[in-house]
Amino acid sequence: MWRSKLEMKAISLQVLSCAGLLALANCGNTPGYRVLPQEQETSQEIVVDNKIDILFVVDNSKSMDPEQEVLKQSFENFIKEFQAKGFDFHIGVISTDTMGDGNYWTGQEFSGQKMSKVTETVKDEAGAAVMVPKLNARGKPVKDKDGKPVVVEKTVTKSVMVDDGEPLHPSTYRNFANNGPGSLLVRKNPEGDFDASLKFLTNSTPDLIERFQETATIGSDSYFAESPLLALQEFFSPRMIIAGGWNEGFRRKEAQLAIIIVSDEDESDASFVPGRWGKSAYLADMAQDLQNARAKAFVETMDQVVGKQRSRLHFAAVVTPVGTKIENEKDPNLQRNVEARFLTRITKELNGTILDVRGDFSVRLANLAKTFVTDILTKFELPQPFVPNTLRVCVDETPEDQRDCLGASPTARILSDVSKGGSDGYVLLPNPADASRPIIEFRGNAIPQRSGIKVRFYYTPAKPKE
Repeated sequence: MWRSKLEMKAISLQVLSCAGLLALANCGNTPGYRVLPQEQETSQEIVVDNKIDILFVVDNSKSMDPEQEVLKQSFENFIKEFQAKGFDFHIGVISTDTMGDGNYWTGQEFSGQKMSKVTETVKDEAGAAVMVPKLNARGKPVKDKDGKPVVVEKTVTKSVMVDDGEPLHPSTYRNFANNGPGSLLVRKNPEGDFDASLKFLTNSTPDLIERFQETATIGSDSYFAESPLLALQEFFSPRMIIAGGWNEGFRRKEAQLAIIIVSDEDESDASFVPGRWGKSAYLADMAQDLQNARAKAFVETMDQVVGKQRSRLHFAAVVTPVGTKIENEKDPNLQRNVEARFLTRITKELNGTILDVRGDFSVRLANLAKTFVTDILTKFELPQPFVPNTLRVCVDETPEDQRDCLGASPTARILSDVSKGGSDGYVLLPNPADASRPIIEFRGNAIPQRSGIKVRFYYTPAKPKE
């Protein structure tokens, strides 16, 4: 999108008056805001930028071999869209795993576990079994032949993880260097070493297509549940992105951020799936509260990563659409697991894109790249509210010309609002993240075609009424 440079200065030669050129119908006020003195008109200069950091979150569970192969074969057409426009990109891959011990993440064989129910006797402080009346099916005390209450040891049944009794499982990470959940993956060479410079790929990476294909085909022998959102939160945690952290260098503050989740199941955490805990209204409400808290935490993480500028975040989930019917009599919960209800909710909250993961999604992925490129080159979010009808936009096609865009520069073009007609100019779009700050979208031949072009916005800021 853009790299902005805010110039808070008076523009004495271009100040517009209420009775002057724009003849504002409501110049005195705009709802909920007061108009600043006209000498406080603001100009904001931006330079078309082309940096983007693209992070793929790839499901490596047991059913994902076909989808990983499609992703592998689709990448060349996907990245061509960014190469054609001269984008400066970083590309990384992480898995959807967030569990497992050290052996699992270091690529060693590990013992699998399964959930099992264990019944234990409840004991008092002295270590003696606690005795309680025995109850019948109706909940009434049972009596012996003499009419005395029958007592039994009090027990409690717990669900615990135990060894699954199977042979040791091979780890999905035996071929990849990593630093645990949320870490960039880099494939090891046959000797077990790895090139740290390949943690993420760039324009200058030799054999770019092949390097991505090697990493994206993580394998499908993960033993744990898919949690792409938790993995993303780990990825952007301070310990991972600070200097010396495993993911250091991938994220650039001035760059756009694209996140693409590829998974055939929903975010897998049974504790927050409403309805999983039976028909109890209380438990259903508790599950919904947990789900809402989880959603809020993730969205806040993404807002922090992009500095609360949602227009700089391009989020997509290549998943199983909600409403997809899954037939499996042995697992009645499979329907809830597979159709991506929670991932769809999050994607919509972030104004992202949902794509169908079923079948060959290569064309969908290429079109997604086109959408990202178009959004980055055409849309810009002003940093503050402005008074209606005071916005002026101009483009200087000569990057080396440092003169005022509205001044003497012979190459400057003043753009028009084409929302009511015309094709070459700009329109104002609603901003889902902040209704007071519309998004400016360029149209037609007004769309900058390369980096370095100067665009300048002039407007009178509006501030909330005191």
